[in-house]
Formats: sequence, structure tokens, C-alpha cells
Amino acid sequence: MIQLLDLVTSTSPVILAVFIVLIFMSILSWSIVFLKTFQSARLYVRLRRDKRLFSNQAEHLLLGDLLDQPPRSCVRIMTRGAILTVKHKKKLQKTLPDQESMTAWVRTHCMEWVEATINSLGAGLPLLAICASTAPLLGLFGTVWGIMRSFHAYAELKSTTLATVGPGIADALSTTAFGLVVAIPATLAYNTFLVLLNNRQKDLEYCAKHVVQTFEDELQPNTSMKSSQS
Repeated sequence: MIQLLDLVTSTSPVILAVFIVLIFMSILSWSIVFLKTFQSARLYVRLRRDKRLFSNQAEHLLLGDLLDQPPRSCVRIMTRGAILTVKHKKKLQKTLPDQESMTAWVRTHCMEWVEATINSLGAGLPLLAICASTAPLLGLFGTVWGIMRSFHAYAELKSTTLATVGPGIADALSTTAFGLVVAIPATLAYNTFLVLLNNRQKDLEYCAKHVVQTFEDELQPNTSMKSSQS
């Protein structure tokens, strides 16, 4: 701790600014990592329950079964939104829509909801990528600046030895080391989250496909009822 304070008080303003920016990047990247880990894990639990629902009762599910799921269920949210979309579209049309039109509305709504969910889950990853790519370069800039400053200072001395040159160069190299400490976890987390994001998208599309199929199954026997209601 004392060595760190000595390094901060004895270093140049440029290197100090580099350290401050790298510390900010580290805090930002770890905040994104913890937040996205929590969001991804929560979505995974919800999707695992929804996928188990379809795998166990794929041939017997009705819209009522989907609406009876827990409030945070992705299937329930998609189903409620699709029903509201169909009702809204029906009010805008003067004629009674056919089955294909209503199925298209449901499919469009589910795909838009999946896209919005994935975009929300992926928010913040560009900042993580910026930290991963910029931190090593910023640390290298601090090292180059520190070495240049050290060489200018040693040029004024009549005699220099390794004992006099070594500490200055070591302090300059510390910015590169700190930049790598920031960048390596950020790079690993970014690549991991890309894989998780792709897996969550596949799971959401799987659930959306079954929601649309459930709508189609319920619309087919009601074709005769539509004509009588009109």
C-alpha cells in the first residue's frame, strides 16, 4: 500500500491520468460482468421452465395453459402480448381477419419480443469490448510516456547505472501490467457473454415457435365459429 502511494505521488500527471482511467475501466467492466451474469442466469431459469413445459406437454397445451404460467414466464409474456396484438389488429380492420393473418401477427409480435429481449440482455457488451480493446493500448501509452520521461531525466545525470534506471522503467511498465489486468477479464467475459447471448436467443426462438404453434392449433377449429359471429 505504501509503495502504491509512493508511486502515485511520484509519478507524472499523464501516467496518473492513465491509472485513473484504467481504474474506471476496471470498475465499469466488472459492473457489466456482474449485471449481465445476473440477467443471463435469471433468464436461463425462466427459459428452462418454459422449455420443460413444451417438452412435457407439447401436444396438449392450450392458450389457457400458457397464460397460467408464472408472471415472469417468457411464454406467458409472449402469449399475453400476442393476444393484445390480435385484438388491436382486429379493431383496425373492418373485415374479420383470416387465420393466416392472425398467425402472422402473432409470429411478428413474438419475434419482435425476442429481439427486444436479446437487445436488452446484450446492452453494455459494446462497453465491455471497448474496455477490453482499449485498456492494453492505454497501458502501453503510459509505459512509453514513462520511459521517455525517465530517459530525459537520466540524460541529465553524469553517470547512470541499472540501480538508477531500473525503478523508473519498472514504474512505467506498471501501466501496461495494469492495462492487461483490466483487459484480460473483460475479453474473457465478452466472449463468454456472446456465447450465452446466442444460446438465450435460440431458447427464446424455440419458445416463440411453440407459442405461435399453439395459436395456430387453437385457431383451426374456430374457423366455422368466425363465420357465425360475423
